[in-house]
Amino acid sequence: MRKMTSRLQLIHLTVVGKDLPPATIEFGDKLTVIHGASDTGKSHVFDLIRYAFGLDKSIDIPNEGKGYQYVHLGFATDSGNTVTLIRDLTGGSIGVVEGDAREL
Repeated sequence: MRKMTSRLQLIHLTVVGKDLPPATIEFGDKLTVIHGASDTGKSHVFDLIRYAFGLDKSIDIPNEGKGYQYVHLGFATDSGNTVTLIRDLTGGSIGVVEGDAREL
């Protein structure tokens, strides 16, 4: 018997806040490499993904992130639908929105 698997393809990671421009990372179709000097936020990207999926109950916000209120994690399902998970950076439940939401 063949095991059925579902895949999610990350599209973007966006943090939004009132009176601030959205900060977005776009994920490529096959591979996205996150690189940079030490202490520039690479690990924070992965922390935000874990947090958006609900794998962490809280997240530390660096000084550069002050004023941002929500994290949006957009992904495509293997059936072609686009879904965005939205979570307040102060905690709480995860909202699910159909489509690609990148703004407040």
